[in-house]
Amino acid sequence: MSDKKKDLNYYLGLDYDLIIRKITSEDGSFYQVTTRELSPAAFYGTGDAIEGAIRSFEETKKVLFKHHLERGIEIPEPEREEDSDYSGKFVVRTSPALHCRLVKIAKKNRQSLNSYVNAVLERTTTADDIMEATKQALCATFHLHTERYLRSIYTFEEGRHSPALGQKEVNAA
Repeated sequence: MSDKKKDLNYYLGLDYDLIIRKITSEDGSFYQVTTRELSPAAFYGTGDAIEGAIRSFEETKKVLFKHHLERGIEIPEPEREEDSDYSGKFVVRTSPALHCRLVKIAKKNRQSLNSYVNAVLERTTTADDIMEATKQALCATFHLHTERYLRSIYTFEEGRHSPALGQKEVNAA
């Protein structure tokens, strides 16, 4: 694609894998859409339904891609990883002391060293996934409350009193 100009239409045509999460809070639930390659702090969409969240994400993506292109900010392209690229085998170099401790713990747990190390890696990556999901949920909740707050200010500035600010809403004539 080196001879194709990477303009707004090029980036909008890229096929990013979407991550769709249902976020539930005491205020109700909504859907959040992000993608692995683009920062979820800026590139996200929300909606009461999945379709609305995807539309919101696409609108945000268009605005931010345009902003990035105008300022020369790099836009990450989709990354594809095929499971067939991974054999399930890799070499890890470690200190003899750690190797000894791992073997002892594996024996104590009546596991092979490979099984034990695999279980430790699985637990660690699962914990990382949980922390990332928690971070995403907190970001989404923050953005939702920020949007609600900004809407309430906008409503107030237009001359209608906002219930969010503890005042009755008055219909504008």
